[in-house]
Amino acid sequence: MDATTPADALALWIASAGSEGPGGYEGVADPRPELSASDLALWEELIREQCGLHFPDTRKRSLGRGLWQRMSLQGLTRYQDYYNRVAPLPAHDPERRALAEALANGETSFFRHKPSFKVLSSRVLPALAEERRRSGGPKSITLWSAGCSSGEETYSMAMAALTCPELHDFSVTVLGTDLNRRALYKARQGHYPARALAGVPDAYRRRFFVRSSSSSEEGVYSVNDELRSSVRFEVLWLNAPASGLLPWQDVIFCQNVVIYFRDDTRGDVVERLGHSLAPDGCLFLGPGEMVGVDVPGLRAEWADGCVIHRRSRPVAPEQP
Repeated sequence: MDATTPADALALWIASAGSEGPGGYEGVADPRPELSASDLALWEELIREQCGLHFPDTRKRSLGRGLWQRMSLQGLTRYQDYYNRVAPLPAHDPERRALAEALANGETSFFRHKPSFKVLSSRVLPALAEERRRSGGPKSITLWSAGCSSGEETYSMAMAALTCPELHDFSVTVLGTDLNRRALYKARQGHYPARALAGVPDAYRRRFFVRSSSSSEEGVYSVNDELRSSVRFEVLWLNAPASGLLPWQDVIFCQNVVIYFRDDTRGDVVERLGHSLAPDGCLFLGPGEMVGVDVPGLRAEWADGCVIHRRSRPVAPEQP
């Protein structure tokens, strides 16, 4: 096969790399040009304005891969040429949005950070249910998976809530948001290969998944109606001001997401997440994210291997 276009060259290199490792087949070179320091500086500012993501020198290969994915489809071979085409476009332009999706890290899995889900199930949800009953509040719990990618975290949160004994008579609603529309389409479909369910407890797998295909060696599993009915997915950019305008949430997971933002954007994003928390609501970030950083209105609590950021309850004014 002769690679006659940048897209052809990329397809050939991906196919060979997938078979023979990073180097691909002998004689098949990586078609991507080297991303220079000047290219990196040029794109860093534009990407920060578009979606807030940060690409230091250590993530230069990831940036180059995402840029090449888009520019090769347009027959371009120079990062400068693609920049000249994209930079004048408005932020809502389809190509700008497609580039942001290509650059977003979509790595995820079911119950990815087990200590967080243990604390959610054994401490946070029971305490929320107890407080709701004590105060006579509505028997409903709302949870938000921010940066949910293909939905594994969202469904994990829903399974934790639906199996919490203290919530047996509560309604459970879990929102999953992401900027990547293709990932959200997969999340809404709710179909996962068996290997993706490796971290799902057997009891949860039996209750919430059905085998939907036997055509492949390992099979495909789909979320069932009980689990599907408790979740919904929407497009949302966490660096946009609208991300702080959601109704109050009792629990927010945003793990291994804000670490990819610039320091100044990271603080703004977490502050917006905090504004979306109900009083005494809990924000779960990834391990090491925002360590030592104070966020107005949130207090950090250590619990069984993870840090919870809890929204402080307003102090009632003293009576005269």
